[in-house]
This record gives sequence, C-alpha cells and structure tokens, in this order.
Amino acid sequence: MSLKFLKYIYHTYQKNKAIKGYENIYNSYIEKLDLISPQAYIYNSHISGNVTIEKEVRLESIHIDGCVKIGVNTAIEKNSRIISTINKIEIGRFCSIAPMVEVTTVNHNLNTASTYFMNGIIFDKPSTNDLFSKGSVKIGSDVWVGTQSIILPGVSIGDGAVVGANSTVTKDIPPYAIYAGNPARLIKWRFTSEIINELLRIKWWFWPLEKILGNEDFFTSPLTMEKLSQIK
Repeated sequence: MSLKFLKYIYHTYQKNKAIKGYENIYNSYIEKLDLISPQAYIYNSHISGNVTIEKEVRLESIHIDGCVKIGVNTAIEKNSRIISTINKIEIGRFCSIAPMVEVTTVNHNLNTASTYFMNGIIFDKPSTNDLFSKGSVKIGSDVWVGTQSIILPGVSIGDGAVVGANSTVTKDIPPYAIYAGNPARLIKWRFTSEIINELLRIKWWFWPLEKILGNEDFFTSPLTMEKLSQIK
C-alpha cells in the first residue's frame, strides 16, 4: 500500500472534523499539508502535488493538482479546477475566482497522429508525452474571474483585471482591463491610465492589514485620483 494512498485514507477519515493544527480544513484531501498555511480555509477539496496556499485563502469544493501557488486572501468558489500537469500556475493576492472556472497549463498534442492518450493508455508510457503546453499561467493580484471561464496555457493576467463570465482566455490580459467573450477580448478599462499607473505603483495588496483597515474609504467607494492622494 503506497504512502500516498495511506495519506488519502487518513485525510478521508478526517471528514467533518478539523485536522490538528489546521482547524479551518474540513472534509478535504491534501497531499502536502506543510505547504498550506494554518490560516487557510479549505472545505470539501482535493489538493495534490506541490500546492502552496497562503493565509486567509478560501477554497470550497475545489480540485487543485500540480505546481500551484495561491496568494493571501484569494477566494476560489465551488467546482473550479486548477490543474498544472506541465509548468506552473500562480494566482496572486485578493483574487476572486467564481464557480466552475478552469485553469490549466496543458492541451492535447495536435502534432501526433492522434490526440488520444496513446502513450499513457495504449503504450504504457508517461502520459505527459501525450500533452502539450504553451507555458505557465500567471494570474496577478486583485483579479476577478467570472463563472465558467477557462484560462488556457501560457496566459498572463495582469493585476486588477476582470474576466467576464463564460470567457475563454487565450492571450495575455493587461492590468485593470476588462475582457470577455470566446475568445476573450478587451471590453473596456476599469480606470483611467493615470489611476491605473498609480495603483500599479502602490500595489495595495502587499499592504499590512492595519494599513488596509485604515483606508476604508479607498476600498469601499468609487476610486478617484483625489482618493489616491489621501491614502494614509
């Protein structure tokens, strides 16, 4: 019986009770607990591979596999899948990922006679030989990805960007742009270039909690250059 299978049995046994030292993890299989912050909230999820999850991250009914990093305060909702069979996926801080979002680093190989998993299923070779990747996926901080969207391999999404529901992201999205559609295309910008440049300069998502709490108006009312100048 493999060590991995024993770990699976152990974490399955933890159903409906917290894992010691991880009081906010319930009914979940996590292969490498040492990479998970004790301040993360994880429910009904399967997490395997080298997955780093930082504090205050919130995951519910999520499947994550491979080399993945998720930043502080990011929330990923039900039935989303983050799969990095080849290359890595990095999701920044304070991101909002809606239900049923798919983020992947691989596609089927189109350059062989068949797109089927011939190596892994027929010829008993590594299944990764059947896959093709255009590169890693990087999602910046404060990004909102709408329901049932797909983020394809090799894509970078800039800080503050928005991906509309049911979109397929096939190319890079610049910071604070709103993209939607299949394939996703630019709809508009969230702010003026002056405000965007200032937001990218201050990178508020790296502020300590005390500074965030001390600037409530900055986060809870329409943003202007005047408000940016009043940051404490």
